[in-house]
Amino acid sequence: MKQQCTIAYIRKSTDTEDKQVRSLEDQEKLVKEFYAGFSEEERDYALKIMPEAHSAYRPGRPVFDEIMKTVDARQVHRIIVLDPTRLSRNMEDAGKIIQRLADGVLTDIVTVTGSKRYNREDTSQLFMLMLESGMGWKDSADKGARVKVTMREKAKEGGTTGPAPIGYRNVGEVRGKRWMEPDPNTAPMVRRLFVLAATGAYSLEALTVEAKALGLKTHPTKRHPNGLSVQRTTMHHIIRNPAYKGMKIYQDEEYPGKHTPLIQSSLWSRVQLELANRCTHSN
Repeated sequence: MKQQCTIAYIRKSTDTEDKQVRSLEDQEKLVKEFYAGFSEEERDYALKIMPEAHSAYRPGRPVFDEIMKTVDARQVHRIIVLDPTRLSRNMEDAGKIIQRLADGVLTDIVTVTGSKRYNREDTSQLFMLMLESGMGWKDSADKGARVKVTMREKAKEGGTTGPAPIGYRNVGEVRGKRWMEPDPNTAPMVRRLFVLAATGAYSLEALTVEAKALGLKTHPTKRHPNGLSVQRTTMHHIIRNPAYKGMKIYQDEEYPGKHTPLIQSSLWSRVQLELANRCTHSN
């Protein structure tokens, strides 16, 4: 076997329509089948599969950067990807790849879908690789802009734009719109904590102890199916969250929500005043 290797870079898809087709498992299977069709001489460059779950929209992917270091060390013969957008969806990373191809540091990049081959012998193909990366970036940027507009409009309408805060629960989704309602088990606990915070006699640490005594926990997750005890940081987020007075916040702007407030606005304001007083006294 030769000292250099063939790297198969497989990246988890974030495209809704491709999420099932381009899972890491499916990509690995396709790559192995593709590699098995290589000539015996090409298979002398052992296959090394390197998966990554980061978005390629911005630079800074750990696995991709590791591959670039390995390429610079002259330990990589070629890279296999499903298509160019798996490799890069930003100009900086695309430039890194193309420059190494142009300099001959990397022999070639081969795609499984369409079996395209990019190398220094075909400048037109290298140019197309940069264009395809740019198109991938534009696609991601446009999708991101549409999502932001949708989220802002949903917030303005008072809809839920994320997981319900502690004390509430998400109860459904209709035509892409979610809503939340007070959780009968935890809502009374949250109200109690706001009442205590408004007295000015409870520090965040004392409120955290009280929350533990009440049995208040975070929402269950796959990793923590029973939830976690509320810590100081979470407590600070709870008593600062305007959702409890019936508001929704998105990108630092508040909008009237459609959910039921857990506390009155006057109580929420008193709690904020006490928080401000504590900060002033601590300086």
